[in-house]
Amino acid sequence: MEKKDGTIYVDLTGSFPIRSMAGMTTVFILYDWTTNAILATPISDAKDETMVQAFREVEYVTKHGFKPVFNVIGNVASKAVKAYLQSENIDLQLVEPHNHRVNAAECAIQTFKNHFIAGLSTSDDNFPTLLWNKLIKQCQDKLNMLRTLRVHPELLAYPVLEGVHDFNKVPFAPLGSRATIFTPLETRSSWGPRALDA
Repeated sequence: MEKKDGTIYVDLTGSFPIRSMAGMTTVFILYDWTTNAILATPISDAKDETMVQAFREVEYVTKHGFKPVFNVIGNVASKAVKAYLQSENIDLQLVEPHNHRVNAAECAIQTFKNHFIAGLSTSDDNFPTLLWNKLIKQCQDKLNMLRTLRVHPELLAYPVLEGVHDFNKVPFAPLGSRATIFTPLETRSSWGPRALDA
């Protein structure tokens, strides 16, 4: 067993340039070393209750059989976060300021941001950027479909955590794609459009 098994790394991305319509301002990143998964949660602020709620991603990883036992976090952790980690039996290590090499979440943040920015850059010109937080889950899932587990390199992180993705039920389109909805014959006029903007 690798000594880093069961280690998670967490950090915030920094503020997104636009506050989302739902009031989200930044993204909480949890990187699980064992599964090599990057989990992203949009959050509105860094208050105690918000951060503890974001840390509940730990329970998501645990539910799938990868119980974290050690957490590496930036140089600040509130009493509420420490209490939550203690209640989950997860040890804590704070990273000294400006030492980005110790916290693997820094690399995960760059990977996630590159993937997310690429998606936003290719989105439709009319896509309302105020809805950026709605794209986080799909971006996370697509990213984890490309990442292999450290404990079983022949497996991908997404199917291990979520099961096999059924593209027939939930097709993936590029982030922010323009979509149209088919207008049935019964509800459209003879010369009416065959589809409406979604």
